[in-house]
Amino acid sequence: MHPARENASVVVTDARSAPIPHVVLERAVHAYPGATVVGAVTSDREALVWVCVQPPAVLGRVGYTVRVRSEEPGQPELYPSAVYGWARWWCEQHTDIPCGYPRRALLPLPPERIDATTSTGTYRLRTTRADHWTTQN
Repeated sequence: MHPARENASVVVTDARSAPIPHVVLERAVHAYPGATVVGAVTSDREALVWVCVQPPAVLGRVGYTVRVRSEEPGQPELYPSAVYGWARWWCEQHTDIPCGYPRRALLPLPPERIDATTSTGTYRLRTTRADHWTTQN
């Protein structure tokens, strides 16, 4: 298997022409078993983003999906990368979790608003729960 399939932190896939973007997202989640965050871009202002909360070595992969929107068009990688950045920040803030316990297992839904700053500007992103589903390999 290609190393990116096993070790990628963030994967982005194009679902802009898909009749059912959730299917594109689910296929990408299964295709990249090592990814922490998988995004299916549905337009230049929106993406579905799946976040893995259970490490693959423990009972398979489990996660949740959020819809991330921006009023301004952004690059496809913006949406899942912003959620990944927030998740890393959250895990780093919670140092009171017992040693060896997977921090991501406690990861809540992202905040309703994330301000993502890039080299071209700041995007105000809105996140909402999107058909909560889990997946296992």
